[in-house]
Amino acid sequence: IVGSDHVCLDLNGKTLMGSSRAFDITKGVLNITDCGSGKIEAAEGTRAGILYTYKGKLNMYGGTVDAGKCGAANSGAITVGYAGDELNIYGGTIIGSQNSKAGGSIYMNAAGTVTIYGGTVKNGKSSAGGGNIHIAAGETFIKGGTITGGTAGYGGNIQVYKAAVLYISD
Repeated sequence: IVGSDHVCLDLNGKTLMGSSRAFDITKGVLNITDCGSGKIEAAEGTRAGILYTYKGKLNMYGGTVDAGKCGAANSGAITVGYAGDELNIYGGTIIGSQNSKAGGSIYMNAAGTVTIYGGTVKNGKSSAGGGNIHIAAGETFIKGGTITGGTAGYGGNIQVYKAAVLYISD
């Protein structure tokens, strides 16, 4: 998704199998919805996040993003990769990678913004920090939803690293 494109993807109960950066959101906007039990799933041996933002915006309203088979070094299901990127989670489920170095479900690498309003982030596993969410920079706001089942060397569910900021409210 490049430039000023705004794409609405309704999974409509279907499964999309993707590999490294299957959806690369570069300066565009991707809205994910689902009218059924659809999902975006990592193919076996995938080495990077399935959804990757670069100067882009990702809004997740429904569906499942499953990085369970992903073997990425630093990233699981979703990578927020550039300053100014936005990730907004309103609903749906993000299932983390089972063998990431950091951020099994969400890996925030740059000074962007992640806001979780609802949905579930679960089962991310990393050898280092942030089993579910690794925040290396930027701001993360948790205003709702469920974050559960993450395991890591430290920061089982969430790791806030260096100059990153985490806000939690109800």
